[in-house]
Amino acid sequence: MSFNNSIIKLSTLLIFIAAVQTSLALNSFVQDTVQNFSVEIVIAKGNFTLIIKELKKGKIYQKKFFNPNLVFYDLDGDGVDEALVIDSVESNGRTSFSIYVYSFFPKFEFCDSINIGKYAPEFYDLNSEAGYFIKVYDDRFENMFGSTFPLLPILFYNLVDKTLMLDSEYSYEEYENEIDNLLNLLDDAKHGFDCNDFNARKDIQKIIGVIYADLIYMNRTFDLTKFVQQNYPCTDANELIEELRNILQ
Repeated sequence: MSFNNSIIKLSTLLIFIAAVQTSLALNSFVQDTVQNFSVEIVIAKGNFTLIIKELKKGKIYQKKFFNPNLVFYDLDGDGVDEALVIDSVESNGRTSFSIYVYSFFPKFEFCDSINIGKYAPEFYDLNSEAGYFIKVYDDRFENMFGSTFPLLPILFYNLVDKTLMLDSEYSYEEYENEIDNLLNLLDDAKHGFDCNDFNARKDIQKIIGVIYADLIYMNRTFDLTKFVQQNYPCTDANELIEELRNILQ
């Protein structure tokens, strides 16, 4: 695969994610039933409200959101879907997503919430008994080192004891595939590389940074200094190592 083709594919992926964000913004009313509960998002006077009712008792919970989308996935493998509100807020031209998780077994309860940055989440069935996993992108790396490469580290969450927890066990194979693709991209970028080429230097810095972050998130032992020395022959290598360590402390 050529260097340019790799970048085109990665750009297409992030364009698709942006399209998902748009579809989330347009989804304004959803209703469904889980166990003995009805779950709905209602619009009234421009306000979005999540309303949960126990079928025999009526309304038991409500919460207002900014621009929500309601989806249902079994996140803990108990055979009963959780309700997830994916809310988005616009501020200073930036979209920020949050996920709120509600469980209905063995009783109704609010489980957990996390802020996930500017990209909408994706949901994966990793062929495990642990349920579905939430894949998110670490957007802190979007403009890292001034590179415009559409590369971001990934994180996987699942629901453990009603709490959203980072996963590196069931998602290990997904991480390995991601890192293999990044290593191929790094090899392509190194062909004809010149440290005097400012843009090329920034691009390789970012590729190395995303590889490092993915390895940290999958709890894999990694010698950052050795890796940088092998793949980045420029005089600012030590500054690169220090910056990456500071970001992921």
